[in-house]
Amino acid sequence: MALNPHFNATVRNAALDGIDTDLGTSAVFILYAGGQPANADTTISAGNVSVAVLEFSTTAFGAAAAGSMTANAIADDSSALGGTAAWFRLRVNATAGTTAVADGEVGTAGADLNLNAVTIATGATVSITSFTITMAA
Repeated sequence: MALNPHFNATVRNAALDGIDTDLGTSAVFILYAGGQPANADTTISAGNVSVAVLEFSTTAFGAAAAGSMTANAIADDSSALGGTAAWFRLRVNATAGTTAVADGEVGTAGADLNLNAVTIATGATVSITSFTITMAA
């Protein structure tokens, strides 16, 4: 098994576009408190509480280019449940399904998703103004 794989731009773009395809047309960006699961296939434990739920526009991401893709508009959550955001999950939708596509760390700097503060008050408005996924070459 290769421990230092490298992929060309065509392969990276196809993999990223696959994420967008898997998310479909009603994807959500959910911020959670608690410990991040081992991977996106892991069921969320009872200790992980939803802090905020934000909906992607109809198509979550634009087409990948040069191994990166940027999210289209993400609607604010104007009535957050509140708590300390520690990780996020990109999911097919908020209520009818549980299919997770990707997870990542939340922080204020150097994380997969950087917020201006990770402590979110109950009823606060949460906004994600930009989000990009890059697959290393």
